[in-house]
Amino acid sequence: MKAAALLADPSGLLSLPVRLATALIGVFALVLSLALRVLAPGTPELPALAALCAWIVVALPVFAGATRGLLHRAPTLNPHYLDQFVALALLGCLTGGRYATGALVAIILVFGQILEERSVRGMREAVEGLGRLARVPARRLREKLVESVDADTLRPGDVLRVLPGELIPADARILIGSSAINQAAITGESLPFDAKPGDEVFAGTLNLSSPIEIETLRVSGETVIGRVHAILAAAGEDRPLVARRVDACLRYYTPAVLLLTGIAWMLTGDLDRAVSVLVICLPCAFILSGPSVMVAALAVCSRHGILVKTPRHFETATKLDTVVFDKTGTLTEGRLTVAAVRALTEAPTAPLLELAAQLAAASQHPVARAIAKLVQPAVGSAQEVSEVPGRGLRGVIDGRVVLVGSPIWMQENCVTVLNTSEETAGHRTVFTAIDGLPVLAFDLADTIRPEAKQVVATLAAAGLGHSLMLTGDHLAAARSIATAAGLSAWRAGCLPEEKRDAVLALRAEGRRVLVVGDGVNDAPALAAGDLGIALNHSGAHIAVQTADVALLHDDLRHLVDFVHISRRALNLVHQNLAVAGLFILVSLALTGLGLVGPLAAALLHEAGAFFVLINSSRLLRYES
Repeated sequence: MKAAALLADPSGLLSLPVRLATALIGVFALVLSLALRVLAPGTPELPALAALCAWIVVALPVFAGATRGLLHRAPTLNPHYLDQFVALALLGCLTGGRYATGALVAIILVFGQILEERSVRGMREAVEGLGRLARVPARRLREKLVESVDADTLRPGDVLRVLPGELIPADARILIGSSAINQAAITGESLPFDAKPGDEVFAGTLNLSSPIEIETLRVSGETVIGRVHAILAAAGEDRPLVARRVDACLRYYTPAVLLLTGIAWMLTGDLDRAVSVLVICLPCAFILSGPSVMVAALAVCSRHGILVKTPRHFETATKLDTVVFDKTGTLTEGRLTVAAVRALTEAPTAPLLELAAQLAAASQHPVARAIAKLVQPAVGSAQEVSEVPGRGLRGVIDGRVVLVGSPIWMQENCVTVLNTSEETAGHRTVFTAIDGLPVLAFDLADTIRPEAKQVVATLAAAGLGHSLMLTGDHLAAARSIATAAGLSAWRAGCLPEEKRDAVLALRAEGRRVLVVGDGVNDAPALAAGDLGIALNHSGAHIAVQTADVALLHDDLRHLVDFVHISRRALNLVHQNLAVAGLFILVSLALTGLGLVGPLAAALLHEAGAFFVLINSSRLLRYES
């Protein structure tokens, strides 16, 4: 019964509609009993019979749940734990001939259960809503014909047409057309994303403005929304540490309450007082203290584009004292830009820049793409293009041999360049040579995120004062970004396994380590930390798979949001537990003084449970 029973998804006599129906029938029988007491005062057996009928009707699902609870052998909390308490209260009322009292107590508790169930349905509805986003119709193109199919039947490589106002049915890449895409359901970003050919879009997002044709990349459960749905469903079944501790304590709670009830009966000889003690001690407020807060925390995080794979990570986040950042894509934008173009010859720069851009356009390397964006390449393209990863490009344009690449690449092609001191500022220098002569130098930089310094300072103020940046980039770039972000410690030239070893060394010192990365080459370090958080820089499917927490919107400030939400959530859980315990102690004192009967006890019990729900709902008002 109540919150614990909700986890069992009961059916039959234990289902919520049946409980509601029996409660309503019980109310009718009690009203009939009261009417007979007034209309037929000379036949007291008739009102008593009606009250007994009410008792029997409301007792049926309670005793069914209590019986099933006796058969529970799993190590988890008995989902019918509260039914057993109510069954004892009903038996106590039956023994004393107080049928109406027992029926009313059960009815009050059932109506309380219904209201509580409505209060904690948010998680279930969120999961079902995500499932609906993943199951949408699709328009598949086959030999220029359009066929309507279900998204579950799609395969990677299928070409789909999506019209304005339709949900995108699968993770895909745009082939034809440009449109504004509302990605709020996935990333939490309220502004539409202007998607063009080559851009990736995600299942469950909304096409707003123009028809587009897309090629599916991931379908069904492999999509971002499918993985999010599975993760949230699993998170709904998980219980944080504080809730598991409450469960463990409750195993000893029943014998203690029965002993206390027996003592109350023996000392007072008043069955009503004993039943009141039993009802007051129903632990609904305790059981709801953790799950109600965690549901609210998951809802708030989802609203801010923060995917938390299990509620246990909220508790972990409150104990952290060290944060380790990756550089590229985490503290920086992860997109190289040309900071400066320097001429190495007296020839006009514009024609030389156009040649360099034409050759760079033949590559997908981030450095080449940054150079290609400087100039709209002229008609025609580079010929005989060859590329050596990590070195550079070589091609022929209008009969001229063009090279774009690093100083080493220039040397390997017998081109002499003077390396400048620009790299000490965190720039990377790339040269262009034409027919064996150096003509241009490009200084490229990965710019720091505008929010990075504020985030580092805020985390330090929140208790994560020890911060470290680990990067595979060269020393000058590491020093430049670390200084700009306000970090006092950094390490350059780190391989992925070296990042992992550094994190493990920090944990060996007794530190609680938060690792923040982009979810790709940082995977070993993310797994090694006490808590790993991945930014959606390399694609949301990577972020969802990699870390304990994924920031689906590419903004470091949500990292601070997660820490704040976690701390508020744990504070609310402790408040709920403290108030629930105080509520029971005060109510027991009033019961001991004879001021509270069974009906008042049931109402006080519900008041305690509703305080927990209302207090937990305060977390929903959180804003960045």
